[in-house]
Amino acid sequence: MRKVCFVTNEIWPATSGGIGRLITETSIELSRNSIIPVILLENMDKPTIQAFRDYALANIPNAKVYSVEELLAKEGDIIPLWAFHFSFYHRSYKIAMALHKLAAIEQIDGIEFPDYLGLGYVFIKMRRLWKKDNIFSIPVWVRLHGTKELVDKADDREEFWLESLHVYDMERYSLKHADFLIAPSQGVAKWYLAEYKINKKYFYNAPKFQKLTDGGIHPRQYASREQKQILFYGKLQPVKGPDLFVKAAVEFLDKVDNDAQFVIIGQDYHIFRKHKTIKEELLSLIPDKYKEKIIFTGRIKPEMLKEYTSKCHIAVIPSRMETFCLAAHELNWIGIPLILNDIPAFQDYFINDIDCLKFNGTHVNLYQTLAKFYTQKQHLKWNAKEINTNQKDLYAKALEYKQEPTNTCSSSGTPMVSVIVPYFNMQKYIKQTVNSVFSQTYSNWELIIVDDGSTQVEAKAELDNLRSLYRDNKKVRIIEKENGGLGSARNHGIKYSKGSYILPLDSDDIIHPKYLELGVRALENNPDLAAVSCYVNFFNDGEEPTSIIDYVIPYDLNEVMITCENRAGVATSLFRKDIFSFISYDESLFSYEDWDLWWSLAEKNYQVEVMPEILFHYRRRKASMVNTIGRSNHAYLLTKIAQKHPDLLKRVCLTSYCYFVYGNKETLFYKDQLDKILMSRTFKIISYFGKLLYKVLGYKK
Repeated sequence: MRKVCFVTNEIWPATSGGIGRLITETSIELSRNSIIPVILLENMDKPTIQAFRDYALANIPNAKVYSVEELLAKEGDIIPLWAFHFSFYHRSYKIAMALHKLAAIEQIDGIEFPDYLGLGYVFIKMRRLWKKDNIFSIPVWVRLHGTKELVDKADDREEFWLESLHVYDMERYSLKHADFLIAPSQGVAKWYLAEYKINKKYFYNAPKFQKLTDGGIHPRQYASREQKQILFYGKLQPVKGPDLFVKAAVEFLDKVDNDAQFVIIGQDYHIFRKHKTIKEELLSLIPDKYKEKIIFTGRIKPEMLKEYTSKCHIAVIPSRMETFCLAAHELNWIGIPLILNDIPAFQDYFINDIDCLKFNGTHVNLYQTLAKFYTQKQHLKWNAKEINTNQKDLYAKALEYKQEPTNTCSSSGTPMVSVIVPYFNMQKYIKQTVNSVFSQTYSNWELIIVDDGSTQVEAKAELDNLRSLYRDNKKVRIIEKENGGLGSARNHGIKYSKGSYILPLDSDDIIHPKYLELGVRALENNPDLAAVSCYVNFFNDGEEPTSIIDYVIPYDLNEVMITCENRAGVATSLFRKDIFSFISYDESLFSYEDWDLWWSLAEKNYQVEVMPEILFHYRRRKASMVNTIGRSNHAYLLTKIAQKHPDLLKRVCLTSYCYFVYGNKETLFYKDQLDKILMSRTFKIISYFGKLLYKVLGYKK
């Protein structure tokens, strides 16, 4: 029997949420049709996990239930949460690690990730970059429920905090690089492809929904003497449009019938705004004279829905965004006429003026549509035709999907990697650095040590020792130049390199034995990438690299985020040599030359990805340039980098400038330099905005 793994952070009936309900209903059907559901629960406590296990034992034959936390409980080498800049990134990382553990227990035939929060990001990244492990050869797809990015846009609250931007990137990456998508309708699939500008294969089928009655005609027609009663059914969340409903209700009461009654059924939610809950916010929109005409029932049991619908003439679903709206289909099956927002989720299932009325997303047009319903002579037809919700056939197609074959490179012959090691009075550490290069599992490399004008006798003596040691080794070259700084030494080494790939490596740091192998494989597999970086662990000077004291977990190059912080990668990243025909290290910078390089790559729209494995060991020294020069001059260096890249700033100015103000207040001491950039015509609006923030925060020139 084939096995499908569902990765989820919600599961019905142990938790609420539409994703969890869909997975449970799908698992029940698949388990009865010779497909075993393997459910991997994430971010749940033990009582919740056990509650679902008990339910599955009684209701889902043959189902296997695992949790990420249990699978990783005995793993001592899992990178901890505190190492990650973003919590959702860590959750995705743990899921990837758990799936590798699960693959040793179960023979998985396919994996489904939800689109929301990009939980499949790290696993899909491993698969895209390396394409070797057996678990990477099975079909992997993303189910379209609604991404955080689309929900935030629908709520008109697209977020610019770095964690939100990273989640958006994780979602986009998962959608782009999964094998295919599963959608609840063709309309939703096409909408996603257009919204995310991707060309991706997809399968679609409606999920199951509750049929709370046997179906039938609309329960009653409106008689002119009756009180008009209109229903809203859904969660009180901005994305569900309850504010549109309330505003339209007030318009209707003002202009059509001040005796009408509006019933709002749905769970309330807390918010972090002026009002504590959505309900309080909605109540603030209602004039006192209409407070008794707009009734909030709170959450109800599903079996009570039929009673409420029997008293109402029409139900409104004003959702700003849906993928498959269970509420609309449940209400339609019961038999109450519907007014729907004209969004992709309803395109395949409801036809305007035939079996529903649609409005254009504004409260004014919703009010007008309500008025139309009560004045039109022709009643809507009831449409409760059987929708194909067969999950067995859908998942059979998913499991039969075959990946296109890909070629991987060999560690013999081309391509060559040129490892560039700048050297300045680093005699104490250079041997350990060189040894880490000789320990590589990938054999086709050259090592270029660039003496940047070392001044100490011991440093020169150590170079002589290395020359003697590697005199007959054509893979090692030692070249000299006048002192010009780290960027200058790297540029000089690149100039004399022969490889197709470049790896800068400082002379006091160490690379993992598999760095070159995995890095070359990633770049050979993905010609769209300009470079790859990796996870980093820190160790104290004088201790072993395995004595970890800190981490850096970078993220893929994002043009907005890189202007806010230097975390797109580490200096020791693997680059395609040809990019250095267009960019180079800035030799005028006495630190942060690697950060400036990331700005240059982002400005030219190059793609850089991070390999999700610790492959670089950074030695923390008190006398390092970062500690002695970089941090004390952070604001000056960042301002200088910003001045070099006006084109990039034009694209990202609002987000990055706000981040400078809120997150890096010391840069405000260099306000004059920043204003030289921002006072150009292009930046008039942002400069005005920035000055307002200065005033609010109390900073002066």
